Amino acid sequence: MKIICGLGNPGKQYETTHHNMGFLAIDEIAGRLGVSVNKLKFKALLGETMLFGEKLLLVKPQTFMNNSGEALREVMNFYKVSPGDLMVIYDDIDLATGALRIRASGSSGSHNGMKSVIYQLQYDDFPRCRIGIGDRGAVPLISHVLSQISDEEAPLLEAAVKKAADAALIWVQYGIKAAMDFANVSEETKKKNAVKKGTVLKTKRLIIRPMSGNEIKKYIDGLTEEKDRKLYQGMLEKITKDPDERMRYVPWCIRLKDGGTEIGTALFEESGELNLSILPEYSGEYGSEAEEILKKQY
Repeated sequence: MKIICGLGNPGKQYETTHHNMGFLAIDEIAGRLGVSVNKLKFKALLGETMLFGEKLLLVKPQTFMNNSGEALREVMNFYKVSPGDLMVIYDDIDLATGALRIRASGSSGSHNGMKSVIYQLQYDDFPRCRIGIGDRGAVPLISHVLSQISDEEAPLLEAAVKKAADAALIWVQYGIKAAMDFANVSEETKKKNAVKKGTVLKTKRLIIRPMSGNEIKKYIDGLTEEKDRKLYQGMLEKITKDPDERMRYVPWCIRLKDGGTEIGTALFEESGELNLSILPEYSGEYGSEAEEILKKQY
């Protein structure tokens, strides 16, 4: 079982304040998975689903930020989940607006909600995802964290919330290292690893190229699990937004050089893991050849 807890303040007046990044991230995850986070229990709103073969619990404490730990302590005591199976998402004034950082453990820093969580749980060795809100030199800081998100900040924070949701779901499926590798990578590194439009990989017997828009849609249609379809749809939508520079996680089409027969597909998932799918009658002969050249790409 995994638990993702987003910190924030309940109430409509706080919905779009800087201090509610954790709540916004939970809402983003819930929306993708089709989960309602509306069951009031343990002084928190809860939403539950199955994902990647295990139970996932989404938590939004309703105790107000500075007492967040009271709710989370009750949740953790009831479900008896180990610290490594909890991720807490929250805002951070020490990170630039829109920046994202994931750590496997650590202190609370200056965040009162995290101080409450660590005090109530009596341990700090659990994963956490911090969404940067900057501080704009605000004195006192409470004026900043409880202020409404400005029009200028909105695009940066919306993107950060979506990326936090991506990272949290990667953590659920692949673990903390994969989530850190995804979230903590710099924009410069991402550009370096991007797949340029028109890239074609060739071996003596194979041609491997990024899929077209129609091929991407066909790939999604072939996924059998609805939750997987939603997750990959979100990822693949990113790939098609920019026609000049495609993201690292583009799906690939694998064809025989002689005759052009399509024999499979490949996808580097958000964790960096290669998902290689080749028709059984070709797998033994061409599988390792395709894997070798694809891994060289990265």
